[in-house]
Amino acid sequence: MTTLISELETAVQNLLQKNTQLKQQLATLTEQHELLQLDVMEKEEQQNTDAARIKTLLETVQAGNN
Repeated sequence: MTTLISELETAVQNLLQKNTQLKQQLATLTEQHELLQLDVMEKEEQQNTDAARIKTLLETVQAGNN
């Protein structure tokens, strides 16, 4: 019986340690995900700005050809 309790204690300790590791990994991945989302948003904003500039250039060229 004592051996079984010792094994259970070890298993619980291992599970708690693994849980702590997984929580740390989750926190790291969550932070990375947030940074990637921010990067995507910044790139989309830059793309929209570039698209607006190109549109203005095309309109200027078209107006000059009329």
